[in-house]
Amino acid sequence: QFVEGFPVVNELATLGRPQKFRGNTRLYWTLDALSAAANVNYSDGYRFTSFTSPIRQTIESSPTVDISVSYDFGMTTDALKGFRATLGATNVTDEAPSFVNQIFGFDFNVTDPRGRLVYLTVSSEW
Repeated sequence: QFVEGFPVVNELATLGRPQKFRGNTRLYWTLDALSAAANVNYSDGYRFTSFTSPIRQTIESSPTVDISVSYDFGMTTDALKGFRATLGATNVTDEAPSFVNQIFGFDFNVTDPRGRLVYLTVSSEW
């Protein structure tokens, strides 16, 4: 309620406001120098109402899956102690963001328009 006497407006689960449910869960596995991880991200659907348009839009939920595999070279040889390589991918299923009728065409607070992203990292500790 912005002004006394005006109606109370519930903005939960609308564009730019908190969603009813948003979360992620991670599964991690390791065996000696090898490790793997899977992460499931979920953003609940919500409503979009524009001040400039009478159209009300329902945005679908957006689940994505990220995976990675790492190898710790230091566990196999002293010469490479501290070196670790990770190969992974975000949004493995290449889910496109839901269309939102606004300037960018998607809600950048909830989704990533880049789609699948594959990466390789090499790190060292000393």
